[in-house]
Amino acid sequence: MKDLEKILEEIEEMPYPTEGIGCGLEDAGITDRYEAAAYGWNEAVERIAEIIRSHMEDDGWIIWDGKNLPPEGELAEVTIKPKILKTPYRSIGYYDRDREEWWKYDDDGILDVIAWKMPSLPYRPKEE
Repeated sequence: MKDLEKILEEIEEMPYPTEGIGCGLEDAGITDRYEAAAYGWNEAVERIAEIIRSHMEDDGWIIWDGKNLPPEGELAEVTIKPKILKTPYRSIGYYDRDREEWWKYDDDGILDVIAWKMPSLPYRPKEE
């Protein structure tokens, strides 16, 4: 519970970015105020997610750097950086060594992977 208190405290103390407000809007071609609000919201959510992740154990995750490959032909649990929503999420994918790309297991979509790990073992009840 103390970790949660630390996380909440860091989020509450997160500074309002008085310098650089609006930076990136022009580069992204954003001129609509609603799109600008969504952009700001996504930036804040991304910063909060970073704060939360900084308090989490790695739990077996391997940061994807293009060098550390999963075993050949094995499915891996992956953390994906989505292109529209800014909050990373988990999926199941595999690395195609011939194409040198990550692919989503269920629909063959290319993935922008942040980290991967081998899937955890399923629950097995104790035998009596």
